[in-house]
Amino acid sequence: MNNKEIQFNPDDLVKSVESFAQHIKNVYYEMYSLKEDLNEYKKMNELQYKLMKNAEERGIKRGLEESQEELQKYKLFVKSLLNPDEYGYVVTAEVRYQARILLGMNPVESKLKK
Repeated sequence: MNNKEIQFNPDDLVKSVESFAQHIKNVYYEMYSLKEDLNEYKKMNELQYKLMKNAEERGIKRGLEESQEELQKYKLFVKSLLNPDEYGYVVTAEVRYQARILLGMNPVESKLKK
């Protein structure tokens, strides 16, 4: 074996350490930036979820309101079947009987009870 003396230049070692330190610093900043980006992404996803949930709830509420409006129209029509000024004299006793049942009223035309 050769017993060669290892020579190194202290300035080269300082440069290597500084270069390595700068590399670590760059990695740290990249990781920090990535962490911030992930936090922003998480916040955006949470906001998107809230907006979608809110829109869904408003859509369901609007659908319910529309359904209630439609139901009210049907109720008014069924009531008109009992009103003599509208269809009350035109429809048969059987129709009036069923209209009263649909409206939750007592059927007054007793001969039609089943």
